Amino acid sequence: MEEGVVSENDRFYCGGSRIVDGVKIKCWRSIGHGSQTLQEGLTNSCNCVFMELALRLGVDKFYEYMQKFGLGEKTGIGLSGEASGILMDKGLVKTVDLARMGFGHAVAVTPIQLLNSVCAILNDGNLLVPTVVKNITDCYGNTLLQTTQTTKRKVVSSETSRKICQMLSLATNKTGPYTFLEGYDVGGKTGTAQKYDQTGHIAQENIFQVSSARFLLPTQIIWLWLWWMSQVQGRITEALLLLHMVKKFFQDCLTI
Repeated sequence: MEEGVVSENDRFYCGGSRIVDGVKIKCWRSIGHGSQTLQEGLTNSCNCVFMELALRLGVDKFYEYMQKFGLGEKTGIGLSGEASGILMDKGLVKTVDLARMGFGHAVAVTPIQLLNSVCAILNDGNLLVPTVVKNITDCYGNTLLQTTQTTKRKVVSSETSRKICQMLSLATNKTGPYTFLEGYDVGGKTGTAQKYDQTGHIAQENIFQVSSARFLLPTQIIWLWLWWMSQVQGRITEALLLLHMVKKFFQDCLTI
């Protein structure tokens, strides 16, 4: 949207897979999603839609935005041992690699990188430096430490930020009568990634990582949570279980 390579009115087709550079890349739904709008593709987590978006954007722009969102670099949160994640050398990326990156494969990020990049969309398109502690006071009320909010850079425009937030809200609440949490504006997205074994190859035992980022927009404060499950056996059942856990968490938090 930011680069004008897609609009909300575009339609896409998913037949369950796509051939890129002679390689068949499957969508998670083997029978396909058929014809979809951009919103429906996001809601369905359709691999074919995100492959098309990545290919439209191209390698240079795709990497530019990964770097803008802070992938491949430390967030600056100030915790020892923080990793930078792993990105392929841009010069080695083939078309088939770019297609896979479109739906999150061939890229390794840390949970805090993922959380912070989602925050950039929610924070009017601004990537911030995350902090663990807002302030520290002693028993007498004296402030010993006060952190300030630091903006690293503008990632996307305010208009793009607003549109994506709306789409994520619809993706969470679906397009029918289903509501994630009655009376609250909740948005977000689930994600599923392949696991690699100790030899560096994709695990063959149907093992996945499942994540879910959800945000709540009550007033001027945006609350964002990230759930991350590793060593998951089977992507669909466990993803539904994770969603149930997330919804229960929201319900418990809002009744405290």
